[in-house]
Amino acid sequence: MDEKNTYYNCPFCGALLLKNDKVCFCCQKSLPAIDNNTSQEKARNTVLASESKEVCTLDEVRKNKIVSSKSKGAALALCFFLGIFGAHRFYANKVGTGVLYLFTGGLFGIGAIVDFIMILCGSFRDKSEAYICDY
Repeated sequence: MDEKNTYYNCPFCGALLLKNDKVCFCCQKSLPAIDNNTSQEKARNTVLASESKEVCTLDEVRKNKIVSSKSKGAALALCFFLGIFGAHRFYANKVGTGVLYLFTGGLFGIGAIVDFIMILCGSFRDKSEAYICDY
C-alpha cells in the first residue's frame, strides 16, 4: 500500500481519514501533521493534551460520507436478479465475497437478501469502503 492511500483515525472524533488530509471531514478540525515517524497514538496524545475530544454524530458522518462512483440502481438490479450468484459483489469489486456467493448461492439466499436491503438503504460499500448510494 503506497503512502497516499494510508488511512488513520482523526484524533478528535475517530473518523477514518487519509494520511495526507489536512482537515477532518467529520468534525472540520485542523489535523496535526502526521509523517512516517509520528505514530497515530503520539499524534492523538498531542491533540488531546491541547483540546477536549469531541464526538461526531451519526448524521454528520452520513452527511460527509465518501460516495462511490458505482451506481446504486445497477447494484440493486444485479442483486435482485443475480444476487445468489454474487453479481452485485463483483460489481462492487468485492471479488472474494463474490466468489463465495457464487459457490454458496448467495450464502444460501440470506446474504443476497441482506445485501439487497443494505443497497436499498444506502449502506452497502464497495471495495474501497465508499458508499454505493447514488443512482
